[in-house]
Amino acid sequence: MIKRRRALLCMLAGLIALPAAAADPVQQIPALLTRLRTRQDIAALNQAITLTASLPKQKAAQQRVLWRTVFSAIDAETIPGYDFSDVPELNLAPSPEVQLPAGAAPEAIKDKALREAYEQALAQNQLKAQRYRYQSALREQAERARDLMSESGQR
Repeated sequence: MIKRRRALLCMLAGLIALPAAAADPVQQIPALLTRLRTRQDIAALNQAITLTASLPKQKAAQQRVLWRTVFSAIDAETIPGYDFSDVPELNLAPSPEVQLPAGAAPEAIKDKALREAYEQALAQNQLKAQRYRYQSALREQAERARDLMSESGQR
């Protein structure tokens, strides 16, 4: 009974997954770009670029539209004038008054005001690191998309 139920569940799961796997790439790309915008999903952008580049020559007109859509999505997520030379710190040092090394745990700081200032600095640096990684990944994907678009003869 359990084996039969498991087999039925596996078949059902396969049937559910089948439409997504067999879907037309042209229809998948907008959903992938939505994932980029809503979840900052670089893997989805990567897949959208790959699908766009892999369209056959017979779909050149659709491919041009999709390339514009991909670049619009990248542009919408890119911070204009982002300074890539302003890299986040690997380890932040707490205030010199506490005499602790860089990377020390905030809990080791007894003074509440100094601890809160250090926690805030750590949080800001973490946000800066996330932003830096995301903007760097967007830049890499934009370069990749430009290269693939050129290879496909599109400009």
